[in-house]
Amino acid sequence: MTKNMLIALGWDANKIYNVGGFWYYEGNHKVEVKRTKKDGTATYDFWKVLYHDIDFDSLTEVEA
Repeated sequence: MTKNMLIALGWDANKIYNVGGFWYYEGNHKVEVKRTKKDGTATYDFWKVLYHDIDFDSLTEVEA
């Protein structure tokens, strides 16, 4: 259902290979969260990711 929702929101179905992981997506909606500092350590800017509350009780199944 999550993959179908992302496709409905405009994500390219052929580029979704880890549903729920914005930082693994290579399409138009890709969000860069990993940042490497000058000392070589990595930080993650999760504030860049737009989260959406999903009320699963209100979802209905869509026939594919």
